[in-house]
Amino acid sequence: MEYTKSPERAQIDRMFDSAGDSRDYPGAYFCRLARAKSALAAWRTAHPDLAAAEDAAEIARRQADYDANFIGWGLD
Repeated sequence: MEYTKSPERAQIDRMFDSAGDSRDYPGAYFCRLARAKSALAAWRTAHPDLAAAEDAAEIARRQADYDANFIGWGLD
């Protein structure tokens, strides 16, 4: 089963993007980042099955990136 983000989770991603866009303004950045982190923690608590699926998808993505990377192939 392929993982697809829920609308709530996509909104949290937009909150993190908004925080990143305001990096030059520390007062706004840290407030937005704190709100995004607390929203993510609340979402993960409310939806543990979706959070586990998201974690599994991230692990698979990282493994695919590692497998596609030439480091460790004995070429160095």
